[in-house]
Amino acid sequence: MTPRRVGEGGGVLRRERRGLRVAGCVAWVVLVAWMLWASQAAAHPSLEEWISTLSARLEAAPLDATLYRERAVAYANEGQSARALADFETAAELGGVLGVALDRGMLLYKVGRYDEARRDLGLHLQRFPRDVAALEYRARAAREAGDGAAALVDFEALFAVETNPNPGHYLSAAQILEEMKGAGSGRALEMLDAGMQKVGPVPQLQRRAIALEVQSQRYQAAIVRLRTLENGLGGGPDWNIELAELLILVDQEAEARRHLAEASAQLEGLRLTPARKRSLAKLEGLQARLGP
Repeated sequence: MTPRRVGEGGGVLRRERRGLRVAGCVAWVVLVAWMLWASQAAAHPSLEEWISTLSARLEAAPLDATLYRERAVAYANEGQSARALADFETAAELGGVLGVALDRGMLLYKVGRYDEARRDLGLHLQRFPRDVAALEYRARAAREAGDGAAALVDFEALFAVETNPNPGHYLSAAQILEEMKGAGSGRALEMLDAGMQKVGPVPQLQRRAIALEVQSQRYQAAIVRLRTLENGLGGGPDWNIELAELLILVDQEAEARRHLAEASAQLEGLRLTPARKRSLAKLEGLQARLGP
């Protein structure tokens, strides 16, 4: 049985096929996911065993591009990038570069060869322009190569075809917009809001939006955004302290005092962990700013 691949967090190649709907590509999609192989060793061979099996098959069929491609993926999963790239090169010579463009492009990104990664992923996207994996990795490669404009184009294309995008991609796109000349925080906020409209009120997106509002001294807008996180944060002491700090900035001192009092009551009696000590110190600092 051909082993399956784990996701990117396991340090191996990751392929997201949700956006790919071209039946012709199915023949060359060999390994979709290598997952939990350590706990399923009885059902699936180890990577080392799988590489040995593929090597034995290649001795009998040395011109089989598919076997070279499969072994390249296995080598990549094993962390043997040089051998993986060598097998991808042989597979490309025997069967054409388009058959390895996606997998090799993702591996080239992972080893920091961003321009080459963009080349291979671009070749794949010429045939399959809605492939979410290729769009994601080419956006990352462009970002790492310092081409923010190109990265932004691919991120936006990814958001258009992906039904449930990774919120982190919206953060990346927003950061690119922050750094782009002539864009700034306004367009970055639009990107974050577009992300929350699509994936829901994700705290990490709203948190970044709040920081941008504060940086631009739009404190009232930051307060409105922070209030949307009350349920998610449970209206706990940190939320009350943060809200109080913003309320002080807009001269709503009575309301700020109320939230500081609530935070103080919430912290009372709790074990003073390092994080809670920091919260208490911030609370006391804000109370000192307000005076008696």
